[in-house]
Amino acid sequence: MEATTTDKPTQERLPGVILIPQRHRNVGNRLPHPFWLFWILAGILAVLSLVLSVMGVGVNDPGTGNGRR
Repeated sequence: MEATTTDKPTQERLPGVILIPQRHRNVGNRLPHPFWLFWILAGILAVLSLVLSVMGVGVNDPGTGNGRR
């Protein structure tokens, strides 16, 4: 009886041209559904806007120089 070795096949290294789309797809698959992504980002924007407003951050119109809070 012959002894067989159970060598694991070595993975070939894939070129970056193939790896980049695969990684991009993997990241995209982890994102929530676009409906929920919209509401999550809207909530983050609302909280950030509130925090900056409380801190007194404002903008100036460069054309007229009028400030706005």
